[in-house]
Amino acid sequence: MAEPDWDGRPLDPQWLVDSGLLFELNRQMLNPVGVSLGVSRGEGGRLVLTLIDNRPSPESAVYPAVALEAGRRKYVRFSDTYARKQMARRRRAMGQAVQHVEPSWQ
Repeated sequence: MAEPDWDGRPLDPQWLVDSGLLFELNRQMLNPVGVSLGVSRGEGGRLVLTLIDNRPSPESAVYPAVALEAGRRKYVRFSDTYARKQMARRRRAMGQAVQHVEPSWQ
């Protein structure tokens, strides 16, 4: 299977789905606080991001095992073929991949 052209593809909701980034954003950051980003069809069949409110029951935002594995595979492939290179470029340019902030709670 050929590797996706992450730089050449349009940056749209499908890019987030195919890369596994939507999965990881939801799994690690949004679902634990009862929020999810979803994808739905808008006008003309165009994919649009939607915000889903699970705050009343944050425990409801859980992936079934099959979806968890599929999302993880997408993200690992994206990370191995693209994200690590992008983060290395950023590290060379800025000295860091992720912008550091001092925790305010310390």
